[in-house]
Amino acid sequence: TIPPKSSTRGKNNKRQVVFQSRFVETECFKEERQANQFLYRRAFGTGPAMGTKRGKGLDTKPVIPSLWSKVTKQAFKNDIKNTSNTHVVAFGGKVLTLVDGGCPYQIDPKTLKTLGPDD
Repeated sequence: TIPPKSSTRGKNNKRQVVFQSRFVETECFKEERQANQFLYRRAFGTGPAMGTKRGKGLDTKPVIPSLWSKVTKQAFKNDIKNTSNTHVVAFGGKVLTLVDGGCPYQIDPKTLKTLGPDD
């Protein structure tokens, strides 16, 4: 964000620019952060990492799923997450974050805090 002109002067009366960024905290983002892993498929990418499974016993080799099982498991999964990270627009007195395949999220223009989904 760029502060108003009254606050753009630093200690030596020089103009300064301030950069600020945040993740848009969609519901999927919060769930994945809580689980500490990817849970949802992305719109234009692959799904969550297909982890290895272990056979019975601690000293057995991991069972790695085949490419075919990975593809078929993801092909029919319809829980695509809304990342809301494609565009940011000011519209109707609000600042909205957009994604090509989901609802917009409203953010606070000063703090960039996620305020929630917007219809």
